[in-house]
Amino acid sequence: MSKPKVLIAFYSRNGSTEGMAVAIAEGAQAAGAEVRLRRSREVVGPGMMALVPSWSENAAAMNAKYEAPTADDAVWADAIILGTPTRFGAVSSELKAFIDSLGGVWFEGKLNGKVGSVFGTTSSKHGGNESTLLSMYNSLAHLGLIIVPLGYSHQSLFAAGTPYGATFFSMNDTLKPATEHLAVARYQGERVTYELLQRIGGGSLESVEGSRGGLAHMRLELGKGIFDWIEIGTVGRQIVEFGAASLDSMPDARHLVGGQIIHNDDIAWAQYGDQHLLDPSQEALSVHRTVEKHRRNEARKRETADKGDGLPMTVRNCGAATLAFRSPATKPRHLRRKAALIDEDQAFGIKIALAA
Repeated sequence: MSKPKVLIAFYSRNGSTEGMAVAIAEGAQAAGAEVRLRRSREVVGPGMMALVPSWSENAAAMNAKYEAPTADDAVWADAIILGTPTRFGAVSSELKAFIDSLGGVWFEGKLNGKVGSVFGTTSSKHGGNESTLLSMYNSLAHLGLIIVPLGYSHQSLFAAGTPYGATFFSMNDTLKPATEHLAVARYQGERVTYELLQRIGGGSLESVEGSRGGLAHMRLELGKGIFDWIEIGTVGRQIVEFGAASLDSMPDARHLVGGQIIHNDDIAWAQYGDQHLLDPSQEALSVHRTVEKHRRNEARKRETADKGDGLPMTVRNCGAATLAFRSPATKPRHLRRKAALIDEDQAFGIKIALAA
């Protein structure tokens, strides 16, 4: 199986974006990709560069290490990762010049379906790092690339970076990318490579994440800070019993989950298994309809004669019927169609249990 091919095309003036590009390349190579690192060239002449301290010297040093990106590089690559410093909240003119040079291969459809991703740097903390990355998404979409963002799919993204791509701010070039910024950049290289491996059928999340413990574990760790307690179970069996569909129709069969009720949530409506119960609390909703029997063959307390202010109604279940209260006949609660229990009185953990 051939290695996935990744092109990292970037522009850097003082080395911050270069450092992020190198880290992304390290992550991609560690995950099994073949990488080409390319630096876009300046679009101004030596006279303009001489006005900015160290610009000419830095450019010469980086140009000696990296070739300029070309349209052939883009065609060669399975994934294209673009990196730039921000320029008024958008992509630098140097990298944009490379993007604009892809018009010919774009017209021929040679970039369609490739993977695309972006990263960037700024001089100040709120200098436009996110807006710069989003501005590059427009170009990726027009080129026909499949955009791969980072989201919060890795633990490192809770310390640095953005959901759109790796970022770093240099505080007016007084700082270099720190460990947490480089960790996000390396993960971006891994994630893009993983997407390519998935396409050719040779990748697995475990092989890419390896020493970092896997994304699933990190997501569960994140959940500790959000939920009080979660129990996940399976439905052991389902019982088909008759229930009343309406007052003027015959009983119809439906599935009832056996013996799984969420207590302490005093809401009489039925809740589906995927409903989020972040803050269960009592809500006094009255039931003025047919009595919902748990197994539909067990009696409930009958309405007395002095409860005449509401119209009593019976359940059509081809058997002994009971009458309804104006308020709920049984303690109101959540009834779920999937067997699962959330206990709001326990905290700090995630427990997985299977009901036999």
